[in-house]
Order: sequence, then structure tokens, then C-alpha cells
Amino acid sequence: MTMGAGPQDQRTTAPPKEGKPEHHYDQMNVMAFLMEIQKDISAQSTKIERLIADRNLDNDRLNTSINAISDGLGPIKDSVSRTSNMVIGGFAVGCVALVVISYLIGDDLKALLDFARALPRAQT
Repeated sequence: MTMGAGPQDQRTTAPPKEGKPEHHYDQMNVMAFLMEIQKDISAQSTKIERLIADRNLDNDRLNTSINAISDGLGPIKDSVSRTSNMVIGGFAVGCVALVVISYLIGDDLKALLDFARALPRAQT
């Protein structure tokens, strides 16, 4: 089979018309369309620039709010840090105190426990 125009192709394609094309646009109409398109593009560009500016303004407000909250939390953070250091220090001092007390009176406590075990138990 050859690739060519068959009888069906000739019926579906119309012969080219001589003379002016069907759609003729006046140059002034084309220029008017282009001017309208340019106006629409510039209007959209202005709106986009406004959105970007509003977004930047919102970001600045958000950053200001976050900084204000952070500055307000500074004293609280310092207070919590001091309190936690005091608790840890108190726990360490308590542990050392218990070790010292145990070392000093450990033998006396053992003797007291041995004496308590040697006592007769009361029967009920």
C-alpha cells in the first residue's frame, strides 16, 4: 500500500479558495485586543505585588509577636533554671548528708537493731 491521497481524502478536503481568507482581522482590532491584554496583565501584576507586600507585612507582624513572647518568657526561663539547679543541688547535699550520717552513726544503728531483735515479742 502506498501512502497517498485516496478517493476518500479528496472528498473530505475542500479545495483551497482563491482570494481573501475567511477571517480577516483589522489591524486596529488586533491592537485594541493587545492593549486590553496588556491592561489585564498589568492589573494582575499589581495585585500580585500587593499580595507579596501584604505577606511580608504579615511576616513582620508575626516576627514582632514572636519576639515579644520570647522576651516575656526570658525571666520565666531563668526562674525555672534557678529552681531546677536548686533542686539538683539540694538532692546532692541530701545524699551526701545521708552518707555522712550513716558513716558516723552506722555502728550505733546496727547495735540498736540487734538489741530490738533480742527483745522478747509480746504475744496477743
